[in-house]
Amino acid sequence: MKKKLTAVNVNSLSHAKHNPPTRSMLANIKPLMHSMEFRGLVNPIIIDLNHTIIDGHRRVACAVLLGWEFIDAILVKDVDANSLFGELNTTSRKLAGSDALYVWLEEPLAVIPKQRAKFKAMCDVLGRPRVRKMCNLGYSYNLFSLACRLASYCNTNDVQVIVDWLLDFPSTINVRKAMQSHMSPASILRCINNGKELKVQHTILEG
Repeated sequence: MKKKLTAVNVNSLSHAKHNPPTRSMLANIKPLMHSMEFRGLVNPIIIDLNHTIIDGHRRVACAVLLGWEFIDAILVKDVDANSLFGELNTTSRKLAGSDALYVWLEEPLAVIPKQRAKFKAMCDVLGRPRVRKMCNLGYSYNLFSLACRLASYCNTNDVQVIVDWLLDFPSTINVRKAMQSHMSPASILRCINNGKELKVQHTILEG
C-alpha cells in the first residue's frame, strides 16, 4: 500500500456509501468537534485516489461544521478501500471501562473530564484500594453504578459492602433481575450481609 500525507479541500471529499450516516450526526460528534476546535486535527483522515473517505467521516463532518476549508489526509493507493474500511472500523478498541479506569488511576489527566469526574466521585465513596481491586478484576464505573442503585433499592448506605459482595458474586444479571422482579430488599440484604450468592427464580411463561 502506497500512501502520502496531503491537505485536501473538504468540499472535494465524498463519503463511502456504506458508512452509517448516523455516525456523523451532530449528537454523535459533539465531543470530537470540541476536541478538534481546541486541539485541531490530531489524526489525519484516510482517502483513496477519488477522494472517497475510507476513515474519518466523523472528523470531516466536524471540519465542515467548524468551517474548515482544508483537512489533512493520508492518500492511499494500491489497496482495496472497502477492506481497509472494514479493518480500520472493526479492529479499533475504544478506551472505556476498566481500561479507562486504569488510565485514570495512573494519570487522572489522561482521561476526558467527564470520565475524570465520575471516577473521582466513585473513588471518594469506595476508596482507592477498592477501586484498584475493581479495575484489576476488569470492572469499572458500571459496577459502582449498579451498587448505588441496589443500595437505594434496599434503602441502605453501605455501597462499599455491596461493591465487595458484587466482586465476590459477580452475577450482575441476577441483581438487575431481582430489582426488576421487585424481590424483597430484606432478602437481598440477607444475601449481602451473609456473603451468599443471590438466586433469582426464573419464571417460564407458557403461551
